Amino acid sequence: MDHIPVRVKRKQPAVFAKQPSARTACSRPSLNALPTLNARTTGASQACAGDLGCADGVSCKTHCSSPSDCRDPTTKCSPDGNSCIPDATCRAGALYHGDGTKISDCPSNMGCSGATTCQTLCTARTDCADTLATCSADGQACVADHVTEVAATLGVAPTSWKPEVQRTRADIVASLVASGLTPDEKGRFVFEGMTSVGLDLAFDPNLYDPTTGLRSCATRINVCFERTSQLDACVAGAPRCVSSPLGRTTLAAKTVAPIHAC
Repeated sequence: MDHIPVRVKRKQPAVFAKQPSARTACSRPSLNALPTLNARTTGASQACAGDLGCADGVSCKTHCSSPSDCRDPTTKCSPDGNSCIPDATCRAGALYHGDGTKISDCPSNMGCSGATTCQTLCTARTDCADTLATCSADGQACVADHVTEVAATLGVAPTSWKPEVQRTRADIVASLVASGLTPDEKGRFVFEGMTSVGLDLAFDPNLYDPTTGLRSCATRINVCFERTSQLDACVAGAPRCVSSPLGRTTLAAKTVAPIHAC
């Protein structure tokens, strides 16, 4: 009897994919590097929440009790202890360490929003670090205003000259009080009998209106011109009004755009 060969197909053993380990490793930062939770399976990395540092080799810290708990030991704990925040002061649109060294300028030419932080949204020109800047259309930055832009097209740079402050309004009030004068119920100092026409002169330290603003602006421009002999630059560098309606001004004989005139 002839034998017919039979090919037997062997069953292949089942192959199961090895499940990735859920374990992660928290690495201490090298210079300017974030501590990360490095997923061994994907190579992805993730900064510790709240800019906190590592608790051990496999996890991040969850609460800040001292600067040593932070990724950057020069930062400090937030009031609630859930994150680390810059240990800084904000002055004139820049952040500084406690020892006075500069950290950085506020982003997008913004000014300070308080003693320790920068503005994050521009809603008025007072939010800007530069007094000659204004808010961008989307409020995300401070940009050169119309006066500065037009001056630039004429080859004029705003003056850097600033008047020396002799006495502030508070200084004048203190001097008047020290002289024995007493303000009235509205805070005004009335000087009676100083004229022969029946009018009494008064000093109101709280008075700010378009008339006093125009006087101060014109005086500043005149003194600036006397000191620098650069009229166009003095006009371009004049302080801007914050809330007045749009007006017009001139750079010497050249009329400039509608702007916030001082």
